Amino acid sequence: MANCEAIIVADSANVRLQPNTASGVVGVLTLGKRAPAHQVTDPDAQNFRWVKVTVPANGLQGWVRGDLVQLSGDCADLGTLSTTVTPSNVTTSTTSTTPATTTTASQPIVLTGDCQAEVSVAAANVRREPTSASGTLGMVLRGTKFAVKSVSTPDSGGFRWFGLDFQGQQGWIRQDLLRTTGDCLDPASHETASSTTTTTSTTSTTSGDCQAVVGLPQINVRAQATSTSKLVGTATAGESMTVKEVTAAQADGFRWIKVNFRGQDAFVRSDLVTLIGNCATLTGDDRLAAPVAATITQGFKAGHPGMDFGATIGMELRMAAPATVFRAHVCTKCTAQQPNIKPKNEAERNQIFSDPGWGFGYGNHIIVRHEFQDLPRSIQEQILLNGGKTSNAVFVLYAHLSRMDVQVNQKIAAGMVIGATGHTGNSTGPHLHIEVAVGDQWGTAKKVHPMILFAVPNITS
Repeated sequence: MANCEAIIVADSANVRLQPNTASGVVGVLTLGKRAPAHQVTDPDAQNFRWVKVTVPANGLQGWVRGDLVQLSGDCADLGTLSTTVTPSNVTTSTTSTTPATTTTASQPIVLTGDCQAEVSVAAANVRREPTSASGTLGMVLRGTKFAVKSVSTPDSGGFRWFGLDFQGQQGWIRQDLLRTTGDCLDPASHETASSTTTTTSTTSTTSGDCQAVVGLPQINVRAQATSTSKLVGTATAGESMTVKEVTAAQADGFRWIKVNFRGQDAFVRSDLVTLIGNCATLTGDDRLAAPVAATITQGFKAGHPGMDFGATIGMELRMAAPATVFRAHVCTKCTAQQPNIKPKNEAERNQIFSDPGWGFGYGNHIIVRHEFQDLPRSIQEQILLNGGKTSNAVFVLYAHLSRMDVQVNQKIAAGMVIGATGHTGNSTGPHLHIEVAVGDQWGTAKKVHPMILFAVPNITS
């Protein structure tokens, strides 16, 4: 077949060895990237089709899930797929232009409401039910806005879904494909919320230097601990507010954080902020010891969802709590003569991040999984305060290692050494990079500030 391409319509998509999510990853394609397409499967047990592609960065062939791509060009020969028929979970195009200009799907009906959402990726599928396995009603393009009518509970992957009116039908779009605007503090009940003010019950009244840091583009700040109270302003991504109190769970099921908001006392919902710093007087603090005794050289911030330690090569990494090894990835291109690589430009950087030979930029890296019940109480509390669940796990990635002493699925006891720091992968000097995420699986888990897990200084730059 000639000139058939798969265009990525999600922020990123894994390309796998086999057409299933349990298979190994041979590359990663990011939003808008094009890859030659060769074959399309029939729907699998979860009703997904898979598209066989060639990863431009490394020349390897693999499979990407159909709902993450749009086919463009002459794709009529791809098995059951034609350029005029749209099978379940795969959207096609009859031209070779980008998804933003080829989609002919109808737009949703935009209704007046106090919570609206805007599509933040090139294109998003509208599903019949709040699950990726559901059939599609159509597709909407980047920048499309609609009124949020309802919000689902998290699905098996930990994602919530936003409900909208789509051509007179109820449709659903996955939350991570959207950004919200307006009064969306409690979109699941914003149309029927009671105006009764809830009495605040606090766990402590000592603030210390505990900070609430906003992670979303914008959140509402209220006069009282309820989503129906007076709006006193909005806080934006990265804004830090001193914490004064943490409430008990209120009638809406959420804890609220009393903060100093630009000189006045106010409240923000706990799942919309991250608590960092010295919060021991509010929540207790028996967090894990820092992974290495080294100076922090780069903190948690936009574009860097982790923390860097200026560790010399060979410093041992010792587990402070029981864990299971989720991944132990060997950097096959890292040699004694060239353990690291420094990208010369953005294109080379993207290529390295798609290359398993360089560990997707992480070099030799280990990911461990801590079960919720194995972690200290204060960490459990922080997980719950940040929207996590008791069924979630906490994943920690340790990158750029010189040595790995464990293997996948190995059970690690507290005090055990798992490896040593190094200078492998996309690295400009010896250091340890860590990332912490909360969820059911590493790929869908929410990246959080490492201070939730580790007793490290408040550095966000």
